[in-house]
Amino acid sequence: RGMNVFDDFEMIAQIGVNNAMLAAPKKSGFKTPQDVIAGIKKAHAEGKKLRWASTGRGSFTTLAMIAWLNKNGVYEMTQDIPFKGGTKARAAILGDNVDFAALGLNNAAGGYDEKFDVIATFSDRRDPAQPKFPTMGELKSPYVAMDTPLVVTVPKGTPKAIIAKLEEAIKKSTEDPEFKARAAKSGQAVIYRGSEEIKAFMAKQKKEWADTIKIVRERIAKAKK
Repeated sequence: RGMNVFDDFEMIAQIGVNNAMLAAPKKSGFKTPQDVIAGIKKAHAEGKKLRWASTGRGSFTTLAMIAWLNKNGVYEMTQDIPFKGGTKARAAILGDNVDFAALGLNNAAGGYDEKFDVIATFSDRRDPAQPKFPTMGELKSPYVAMDTPLVVTVPKGTPKAIIAKLEEAIKKSTEDPEFKARAAKSGQAVIYRGSEEIKAFMAKQKKEWADTIKIVRERIAKAKK
């Protein structure tokens, strides 16, 4: 079997988060989540499917998009186009090869947000590193929060004294100005949660993502046939 973060590891601390975003080419005219949903329905009525890019089937950006499309009742009206990584998916938007996309928000850093439209993030709160972008919740569009925490882990069974020492050291690192500056330069948000807090958060996320993960697994299985 594959590795399971809950069964095979001890979570020490969260050091950051990868937020996913809904983005679209400038020429699409999509400015809000509602615009995208309306565009999908219009294309469907005309016998077409809008195409969306992701960073790969099974990725957190794919989960975020599928959950959002499913919540809005239009998932089966679209066609996903998986790419190997954010850079290639971003290139598909820049080249007008897809109608919209799900990407990690860090792909908007470095001025790229001026080359395509960042519509919203699939998160409960604005990204600390790029707070100018609204969330789906703010824009009143049904979604499942899909912010992916960056968590430092150790093998299951690591002594609690070692975990506590590492947790303290990691907390100090996330408070270091130089660390924060480097993270901000790459568009990476720094968020700290201690061991118990991140375990509770991950358990909550696991429960909320269950339906979406099931849909993704069924879709992948269907595609292999």
